[in-house]
Formats: sequence, C-alpha cells, structure tokens
Amino acid sequence: AKYRAQRITQLILEKGNLSVADNQAIQNDIYSIEAKEITPRILNAFEGMADVSPEIKQALDYLAKWDFVTDSKSIASTIFHVTQMKLIENIFKDELGDDLYQTYIGAANEMFKGFQLIMAKENSNWFDDISTTGVKEGRDDIIRKSIELAIDDLRERFGKDMTKWHWGELHHHLSGHLVFKDVKYLKNFFNIGPFPIGGSKATVAPAAYDFANPYTATHGASTREIIDFSDRTNDKRVITSGCSGQFHSKFYVNQSKLWRKGETHAILMDRKQTEENSAANLTLIPKKENR
Repeated sequence: AKYRAQRITQLILEKGNLSVADNQAIQNDIYSIEAKEITPRILNAFEGMADVSPEIKQALDYLAKWDFVTDSKSIASTIFHVTQMKLIENIFKDELGDDLYQTYIGAANEMFKGFQLIMAKENSNWFDDISTTGVKEGRDDIIRKSIELAIDDLRERFGKDMTKWHWGELHHHLSGHLVFKDVKYLKNFFNIGPFPIGGSKATVAPAAYDFANPYTATHGASTREIIDFSDRTNDKRVITSGCSGQFHSKFYVNQSKLWRKGETHAILMDRKQTEENSAANLTLIPKKENR
C-alpha cells in the first residue's frame, strides 16, 4: 500500500489537472517504486566481485537496464520477484521454522512491512543464517544466495534461455469460482483464466499473489470506474469477468479481456444512449389480481 500510494501521489502531482485518459492511465499503472528501491541493493551486492557466473551476470544486466515497469513481457520483473521470494524465505524461515514461517507469510501485509524495514538495513540480525557457524551473514550475502536460488528455480521452470523468462509466463491472473475453483472436472468451466498479467502487490494496478503459493495473482482491482462530472455520457467502467453468474452466458466473461488490456466500456447513464445501445429489452408485467 505504501508504494502504491507514493506512485499515485507522484502521478497526480506530475499532471495537475487530470483528464479521463489520465485517470485511466493511473488505474493501469504498473511501475514499481518498490523495485526501484530494492534493485540497486541487489546490484550493489555484486559490486567489485570478479567470480560471478555468466548466468548471474546476465540476470544482473537485465536488472541494471530495467525501467521498473512490471510488464507481462518483462524479464527483469521475473528475476526481481523470484529473487524477492527467495529473499523472504532466506531472511525469515531459519529463525521462524517451517510452521511459523508459513503463518507469517500468510499475513502478507505485515510480512511485507517487515521485509521492507529489514532490507533497508545492511546488517540486520535477520540476515544471519542460524544454520551456519563461525560466520554472520549480512544483506549482501543473503542477496547473493537468493539470486542464485532464483536463477536455479527459473531455469528449472523455463529452461536456460533467459530471453523466455517473461513475467507473464510465471505471473497469472485467475478469477476463480467461489465454489468450484479447485474441483478437477468443473474448474475449467467456471474459472476465468489463468491469463498472463503484469503488475505486482506494489503497483497501482495491483496483481498480488499468495506468498505461500506464488505466483498466481488472486488479488486485483475488482472494478475500475471513472466518472466524468463534466459529461456523464463519458463515464467508464470495467470488472474482472462479466455481469452474469451463469457460466454458459455470453456475459459470464465478456469484460475479462477489456479488464486485462486496461480498457473499459461506457456506463450508459443517458436514456437515449441506453435505448440506442440496448441488446435486448426485458418487460416486467405485474400479475393481475383476481377479484
């Protein structure tokens, strides 16, 4: 929430007076201030090191050239977020133990705040790996360990070719059905997705995932809406799925593609506009009373 609020404030102050298009761009913004803050610390952990593997050099090069936009095609975004996941595990799991660690990362907001505070310090006691003896690890040690583990993880998932490590290949959006989301023979009928998606927990357009089960985004903007008080016929809205709860209806999923592309549909507030764009009419006739 901190990074999202900072980014929203930044975008508002840059423009001053905002148009409908400006507001729509803000709602769909996937620039990560969090990544801008943490990525230099990852790069600095390897500063002056000669003995660095070609794979790590390539990964660091992607991070060094990154614009911090978490686009679904971004390779740097993949490397950053998987490294972050390994950092979280390496910082907390040895001290907390398996059970408490799972509970802690399940409280995502609190865990995230703790992670940010710890990463701001070079020599927090949390960086020390209690399984090692005779040495006290610092932030750089844990960063180097985490990026190695991240590369191993991504290589196993997608192969050695780093050009194929797109964020959207790992990070998906899923509108899971409330009842049938995980039912083997029903989920394909009722679930909407998964689809490749950009963004993260820290972007204005949120696409957060469960840290205990990354990287499927299960939290995002359920509704995006813009009201133009100067012209109510210019109001816009979109939801993640559709306006029907019947999976066989054409309206069950008719807004999903718009939502994923950051687009909207008109909110028909004007009677003439509504009549001109209606797909069908429903007439309700009261039942006559028998007298």
